[in-house]
Amino acid sequence: MVNKLKDKILKYYYKNNNIGCCESQITLLTFRIKKLQNHFIVYKKDFHSKRGFLKLVFKRRKLLNYLKNYNFNKYKKILKILKIRH
Repeated sequence: MVNKLKDKILKYYYKNNNIGCCESQITLLTFRIKKLQNHFIVYKKDFHSKRGFLKLVFKRRKLLNYLKNYNFNKYKKILKILKIRH
């Protein structure tokens, strides 16, 4: 299910050659974060990966803050699509 949603969302960005835009970066980071969350359920003591995980979370937070200040409508839309809180 996650891969279908990822393909659906990124299809729009690839079509418009807009991979570097803030929305696509947030989408890619979100799917990497979800993948690592599943990894940590199995491997609870993987502290080295947790450091990278936290870096991804903070990077996504910075991008969401930027998008919130830059274009609030896109911010609300991407939160709803990805089903995340901020």
